[in-house]
Amino acid sequence: MTSDRMNFLKELLARQFEVQKFAEAKNAALLAANLASLTIYLSILFADHVYSVFRVYAATSLFFFAVSIAFCVHSFLPKSRPNEVSADDNDGNGSLLFYEDLSGLSISKFSSILNESGSWSEGLSGLEKDYVEQIIINARITRRKMTLFKFGMYAFVLGFFSPIVGALFLLWNTISDHRFKNGASF
Repeated sequence: MTSDRMNFLKELLARQFEVQKFAEAKNAALLAANLASLTIYLSILFADHVYSVFRVYAATSLFFFAVSIAFCVHSFLPKSRPNEVSADDNDGNGSLLFYEDLSGLSISKFSSILNESGSWSEGLSGLEKDYVEQIIINARITRRKMTLFKFGMYAFVLGFFSPIVGALFLLWNTISDHRFKNGASF
């Protein structure tokens, strides 16, 4: 076990922690935006002097905000059972610096990639295997958080823009009704 090899693994693990913290921060920001939007739309929904059309928009948006909140909260739940994050076999290839590619590697595949690089001619020591496994586990946790963020973001955007889609639908429906009542054809 050379110090260069250990430094490489330590730096790679530190990088995975940083990417994981970034994923956590994105989910926290999305959760805050969802909660703020939820508060605003709930106040619209229960306000006394609000047109019913705005209440419909608010109610529609609330569903998407709730879905997005569920994804955000789910991403914060720790997943540490071995069957959920273990570094099991999945022989994908890719960059050793990108969490998505790392998350698909097994310990043996990671080891063989390191051995192919030339400077890792002898096998991994026990501590190096532990680093490799932790790097892969962190990459999988990060992949999960980023995936949940993506789904939560889609739900948030749908919730945020559903009033616009609803308004366009009502506008089209109103124009269609007006044309039909006036005898116009399409």
